[in-house]
Amino acid sequence: MIKPTKTVIITGANSGLGYECAKRIARTSPDYHIVIAGRSAERIERAAQSLAGETGVNRFTPVQLNLASLDSVRKFAEQWPQLGLPPLHGLICNAGVQYSGHIEQSEDGYEATFAVNYLGHFLLTNSLVEYMARNARIIVLSSITHDDQAKTPLPKPVLKSAEALANPFPQAGESIAEFAGRAYSTSKLCILMFAYELERRLSASGREDIAVNAFDPGGMLTGMTREWKPAARWMMKALWPLLRLAPNASTPRNSAKVLAEMAVSERYRGISGKFYSMIGSYRQGAREKQTSAVSYDKRQAQELWEGSERLIEARK
Repeated sequence: MIKPTKTVIITGANSGLGYECAKRIARTSPDYHIVIAGRSAERIERAAQSLAGETGVNRFTPVQLNLASLDSVRKFAEQWPQLGLPPLHGLICNAGVQYSGHIEQSEDGYEATFAVNYLGHFLLTNSLVEYMARNARIIVLSSITHDDQAKTPLPKPVLKSAEALANPFPQAGESIAEFAGRAYSTSKLCILMFAYELERRLSASGREDIAVNAFDPGGMLTGMTREWKPAARWMMKALWPLLRLAPNASTPRNSAKVLAEMAVSERYRGISGKFYSMIGSYRQGAREKQTSAVSYDKRQAQELWEGSERLIEARK
């Protein structure tokens, strides 16, 4: 039996895309140990046991991580050296939430979509960089909804200061559903801009060996729909056999194959600062694509970064 020499962390790996990605890495890359990071201790433990049973290997470690709590993110990073795992070669920022009928706040009092999808991953990544081995890889999960020129079911993103995004108010005449949809699309723009800015900062600091890329897995039927209203969840499940044929749709298994390859395969070695999408191509794999104009704006990315640091500092 090959002893693992590398570790990859997958946030939100207890279900859906993250779970399928962990399974794929375990089956194809015996040199990797996989950390199942998630909010519920019971769920991540159950997922680790289930993955071990499905793959026939015991290379999974569940570690509790609540991205809606900055203290939880700090605790995760602080305990990392004590876990005794192989060197950290990969971080997949996969966890995410999407609300539809209500406004949710994080434990720190910030809008929860922004806090979980972006700010928690911002802190987690920056806290773990010092532990990353040479040629490590960071992958963030974004979405076509980040692009204000794309036609999607969600409201277009509106980029504001980090402080404004953490403490937003619905626009005049905007419904709660529209507000929640905009919060999601904007969070996906923020995480994408973070990836690009992180890649630039790593290069400037002498850690250009760490690759940073973004991935759009396409529309999928995953656990994220648990935050939707019951009627919306029922309709999605009922219509999914037809919806999955649409060009923007994929499946957790198909998208996980690409995500796992981005994290561990030689095919993506040395590639950084790119965006790959399953949109329109999931049957053939992912395609590298250009992102929205604002996502490449270095000035706004720097302002978002600095504002995010202030938000984190304010909750110490």
